[in-house]
Amino acid sequence: MARVCSKSACNQLASVTLTYDYAQSTAVIGHLATQATPGAYDLCEAHAINFTAPHGWEIIRLVQEYPLPQPLDEDFEELSAAVKEAALRAEAVSRRIGEQTPESKASTSEAKSKVVSEGKQWGHLRVVDGMAD
Repeated sequence: MARVCSKSACNQLASVTLTYDYAQSTAVIGHLATQATPGAYDLCEAHAINFTAPHGWEIIRLVQEYPLPQPLDEDFEELSAAVKEAALRAEAVSRRIGEQTPESKASTSEAKSKVVSEGKQWGHLRVVDGMAD
């Protein structure tokens, strides 16, 4: 998954990672880390270029160009796995509905029509009759 800049109100894609070495009073701007880690900050190109360190600190810039990161194969694999999982869940629900007995189907149908006629709500959703008078 693409990461965005850590700066407040910035929604640009991150292109570098900023880390601090407090013992050496050094800020290091390097290639975008493969994973987000605590204590490291992802920055977009604009914030990386304009970054200033505290007085007396040294800035080490390991990158001179700020290319946008390319999607990793892992990103596509995660997306594919999520789509497959959703499809399996939908298939399982369809099977469960298909396995209902005629009596349970009738009671489900009656309950649905009762809900529609009464205008019941589920959470923030409300069932309304689609038939206009």
